[in-house]
Amino acid sequence: MLLVVNRREEGSLAELVLAEARQSKFGEREVVTRMGRSILEQAEARGEARAKRAALARVLAARFGRLPDEVERALAAADPERLDGWLERAATAATLAQVGLGVDEPPP
Repeated sequence: MLLVVNRREEGSLAELVLAEARQSKFGEREVVTRMGRSILEQAEARGEARAKRAALARVLAARFGRLPDEVERALAAADPERLDGWLERAATAATLAQVGLGVDEPPP
């Protein structure tokens, strides 16, 4: 079986995988079901990262005003662990620079 992942909505992709599992032979059913669960887990992780980005952007905008484009790009590219660190610093930072966002930020 060939599974091609594209920009299809994650819910419809998961439904497609699970429908395939129902039609598969027993051995293939287990493999396809595991694949479906993996896809759902990845979708959940992406959703959590999107929620962290949105929350951090709201906090930063509320505290420091309109966010510069470079900060928006940094938020879009950041992994969940980095977002967590920025969110913690955003709670107490006096300036946006103290949060550590920006193009010249050193890796954690």
